[in-house]
Amino acid sequence: QGNSVTVAQGLTDDTGGEVATVSQEGNDNSAVVAQDGTGDTTTVAQLGDANAASVTQTGSDNNSTVDQIGNDNDSTVTQNAIGAYADNDQTGDNNVSTIAQTDDSSNGTINIPNADPESTVIQAGNNNTSTVDQTNTGGGFNQVANVNQNGDTNSSSVTQEGTGPGFTGTLRTNVTQTGGSSSTVSQTAVDGQANNAFATINQSGASISEVNQSLDGNRATGITANVTQDGGSSAFVDQSGENTATSGAVTSGSVIATLDQNGGSVANVNQGIAGNGSTNISASITQDGGATANVDQFMNGDGQSGLSTTILQDGMSTANVSQSFNMDGSQNFDAIVTQYGDGNTANVDQYDNAPGETGQKADNSVLADVYQDGSGNTANVTQEGRNMASIDQSGFSNDSYIVQTGHGNTGSVLQNGGRGDADIDQSGDDNSATVTQGNNSGRNLTASVTQSGNDN
Repeated sequence: QGNSVTVAQGLTDDTGGEVATVSQEGNDNSAVVAQDGTGDTTTVAQLGDANAASVTQTGSDNNSTVDQIGNDNDSTVTQNAIGAYADNDQTGDNNVSTIAQTDDSSNGTINIPNADPESTVIQAGNNNTSTVDQTNTGGGFNQVANVNQNGDTNSSSVTQEGTGPGFTGTLRTNVTQTGGSSSTVSQTAVDGQANNAFATINQSGASISEVNQSLDGNRATGITANVTQDGGSSAFVDQSGENTATSGAVTSGSVIATLDQNGGSVANVNQGIAGNGSTNISASITQDGGATANVDQFMNGDGQSGLSTTILQDGMSTANVSQSFNMDGSQNFDAIVTQYGDGNTANVDQYDNAPGETGQKADNSVLADVYQDGSGNTANVTQEGRNMASIDQSGFSNDSYIVQTGHGNTGSVLQNGGRGDADIDQSGDDNSATVTQGNNSGRNLTASVTQSGNDN
């Protein structure tokens, strides 16, 4: 009943290829394995109560597998190696899994095939905790973390960092959870190429997901987050890229967030790019009734283009979109909000932080499009620059407000139904406003158009 095993291999005289196998069945078991070398393998299998397993591997091409079935299990795997793989599989109550993978070699996995670290955590039960930390301070390095938790009130934390010079790797995290769990993913890459961070989160039950992704480098590009959640959930996605190059044909961007949530959920997305050749930020949110979506997008750099938000909601929902850009010649910015049902609110703010300065090229293709089908809906669009705004509402007691500042703006409101209110306010030259109300069934309609400037 009080079993304990300690295995130490290759710590003083490494011959490579050491194998440690531990099998324990019973109560209060403990297994400690330490290996130093190349191609080492550890396998720990525990069946019983209050088990604990600790594996430490240093070297390269090492593999650790821990399988625990029972109560109060704990597994800790620490690997400092090129080409490390860790697999923790836990079934039972109150299990805790911790995996730490580090490569501090000078060149990391550059030109070494199949030498990237990967971890897999599988947990079945309630109140389980999984922590995965992957770090490299060398060169090319692909990091992969897979977490699967089946049960209630589980917690997952994944941290991936590529901080070495000449980093060319990929950061990839996949998390699947059931039963109202929480997930935190943090991905950071700096220096070198600093590209390609992927996070995919799938949660059932009222859950919480937080994704933070940041790339800084000469080609800071390729940031993707996908979050799928049941009703009553919350998602927070923060994505940023900074291109540190001051010259040359380089780009930063390709920042994508896709969120799909059931009713009563909240989505918060913050996306920003700074640097030369900033391009392509995209947020897509789909939500059922009673949901809230908040999107804040920012782009600052030469040649900036391609800023997009698409929100689809159903009933008693709120959409808030803020888009800003900070250079001349900004183009291809759009916010599209589609809402079905009653009592929805859409707020869209688009603005250029430096419009109209001498010598600047005019912004173009800046679009806000709001469609609401139902009654008691409200749409507000505020734009600064050279913009187009379109609000289309079907139903009764709907309100539309468009405020545009700049030149060459177009504002359009279409309301099918009664007791509607449309208001367009434009300041600047060469602006155009159109209000259409009624469609044979409208009563108690009001429309107001205010224009200041010339040739409107």
